[in-house]
This record gives sequence, structure tokens and C-alpha cells, in this order.
Amino acid sequence: MKTGEVKVLVRGGYFGRYLPTGNAIGHLVYIHQGVLFAIPFDPARLELRGSAVPMLEDLAADPNSGAGQFSFSGAPSRTANGPGTFVYRNGKVSEQSWPVSWLDNSGRTRPLVPTPGFYLQPQFSTNGQRLALVKIARTDRDIFIYDLQRDTMTRLTVGTQATHPTWSPDGKHIVFGFGSSGGPGLGWVGADGSGEVRRLLDSKNPVAPHSFFPDGRRLAYWGIDANGRSKVWTLVLDVSDPDHPKPGKPELLLNTQSNERSPTVSPDGQWIAYQSDESGRYEVYVRPFPIPQGEAGGKWQISTTGGTLPIWSRHSRELFFQNPDNRIMVANYEVKNESFAGGKPRLWSLQRLQDVSGLPNYDVAPDGKQFAIVPELKVPVEEKRAVHLTVLLNFFDVLRRRAPTGGCRHYPIAARIFW
Repeated sequence: MKTGEVKVLVRGGYFGRYLPTGNAIGHLVYIHQGVLFAIPFDPARLELRGSAVPMLEDLAADPNSGAGQFSFSGAPSRTANGPGTFVYRNGKVSEQSWPVSWLDNSGRTRPLVPTPGFYLQPQFSTNGQRLALVKIARTDRDIFIYDLQRDTMTRLTVGTQATHPTWSPDGKHIVFGFGSSGGPGLGWVGADGSGEVRRLLDSKNPVAPHSFFPDGRRLAYWGIDANGRSKVWTLVLDVSDPDHPKPGKPELLLNTQSNERSPTVSPDGQWIAYQSDESGRYEVYVRPFPIPQGEAGGKWQISTTGGTLPIWSRHSRELFFQNPDNRIMVANYEVKNESFAGGKPRLWSLQRLQDVSGLPNYDVAPDGKQFAIVPELKVPVEEKRAVHLTVLLNFFDVLRRRAPTGGCRHYPIAARIFW
């Protein structure tokens, strides 16, 4: 926490947890390809002290979300249940996948991307003929471009752990958030797959692009500041050589104690819509750009009962956002004498969108009459059957026996629970 140094212990694993199986040396457990592995770990030196050993092969896990369905008691002291109790869900959880669909205001949906996958963050190109997507496959998270006319999918990035693909206004480039081992930052790549992926901006903390200004020479993005709050910045770009853009110095939009994110620039470049929790919950607000120096005014609240992920219509005076129920809302607006006036929000569709923890899960098509959405995932009937849990007693002892750090050689006792 003091130095910010990151040390990679295991590659290709997820849901890592430390188990205090000894006084000084414990065990790191993690999941790899659906198997629970354990390896001795020194928490003082942050070092592995042995080889990884497979422990369980029937543990439910999901490599897409990085979740493992297990828990354990923390104390290694000997109790009536023995040293360390471990509980886990049995079986394999199928990898998540869902379609990307069209949604019109009548509530009708139809397939957009024909092959289901674990897709997130759809965004249309300016002409609406291509759709940028993040696709997650096990431990990979990369950007793909779906061509609606040719029905083809092109992969743009490999191994970048990319997020938030954002089109340049001319449709020739994509800017995205880096999540790879190279550290947080913004990346730049040709939308046709040509050329190299370039780092546009380095950052100490995670950042995510969100919207270009109409001339393509300024980018609105958000990220985490040194105090752990999410903030909105803009970044001037020298794009005289589009394949080698040069960034200026990031400019903070608002210096408040609140969290602000998801900045979206209006089609004329005069306004920024964003979400803020200044009221105690996220609501959607609009401010002029640039914000007049020394003035705190000029702010309009659009949502009234909670709102996130604002999107401007490109050809009509409408501003869309999501309500807390994961449904699309819309508010009409007017601009008179440099003053913004938002209308009363109304429900655009009854269709729920998939809750993906605040990540973009929809985008409006250029015609403003339909959306690309990640629809709510319906749980299959076969996955609603009884949940099977297994409780392992004396689990810390079996860890010390299988992946030795010293100690006794007790064997676990298993009890299976059904409900």
C-alpha cells in the first residue's frame, strides 16, 4: 500500500484467497481451469514457498467473472470442528454467455450479434455499421468489432484486458482502457485491425474512456484519483498523425468530494452528461463545457429517481440513461440562450438489461430509434435445481499434508448438505 508495487504470484489463476494454516506460513488457494489449487505462502515476505497442488476438482467456479464458490473459517485453532472448516458448492458452473440484441421502443428484441458470448460494453460507430464490443473468454478480455453488413467479427486486441472501447468520430480508431500487466492507462488502435496497439496515456490508477468531442481532438474519460474517488477528466489530443496521436495534460472536470463517472459529450460538443453520487445515490447531471471558471452553477439534474450511463441521441433532443431497475429512460431537452432545460424522464422500454456492475450494457443506434443491448439473463430451469454444498472439516490439516509447511497429518471429514 505504501509503494504501489505489484507482485504477480500466479498467472492464469483467479479468486485467490489466503488461508492462515500456520503461525508464519499459510496457504494461497486459487482456481485454474475449474480446479482448486493450493500453494504455501509467506504473508510477511509475500513469497510462494513451494509448488502448487490440486485440491478439489468438483468446485463450482466461473472463469468469466473470476468467481469461486467457496468460503472457510479463518482461525487455525483447534476447535470441536478441527483446525479450519471449508465449504464449497459442488459442480461446474457453465460459462456465462448472452446475446447482443436489438431493442426498439415497442419492447421487441431480435438478434444483433448472432453468436452468443460473454459480451460487454457495446458501442456503435458513427455510421452505425459496426459495433465495438468487449468479449470475455476465461481470463482474456479483449475488443472485437462486429460488422453488421458483412456479419463478421474482427478481433482488435490480444492480452490487453481491455475495457470501454470508444470510437473516434471518423470511425477509424478505437480508444480503450488498459487492464494488462503493463499498468492502467488508455490504449489506441486502428478500428480495421491494422497497425499496432499503442499506449495513449499511462496512469497510476484505473481509467476508462467514454466519449469523444465531435472534432475528435478531445476525449472525455473517467478514472480513480489518488483518494479512491472516481473522477471525470478530459484529454486534448494532437491527431495530426492519426496513427500516432499525442496526448496533452489531463484536465479535471470537477473537483468535488463526490464520485463522478460515465461522461458523455453532446453531439454539438457544448454539454457533458455524467453520473454523480453527490445526492447519496447516482443521478444523471448535465453541465456546459467548458465549465465557466469560478462558477459552481450551470448544472442540471436529469434523472429524478436514480440514474446511470447517460447517452445522447445523435439526431434528436433526447438524453437516455438507465434507472436503478436496469431499464432505459429518456428525457427530452431544450437549449435556449445557452441555458439547458431537461424535460421529465419517462420509461423508454420495459425490457430489463443485464446488470453488469455498472459497466455499459447498451448503446443507441444513430437513428435514435433502437438500441444494441445486453438483455437480462434468464436463469435456465436446469440451474434452479437443488444447490449441493460440501463442508470439509480439518481442512487446514489436509492442506499442510498435501502442500507441506509442517504440522500434523489429519484427514478431512466431509459432510454434504442439500437444499
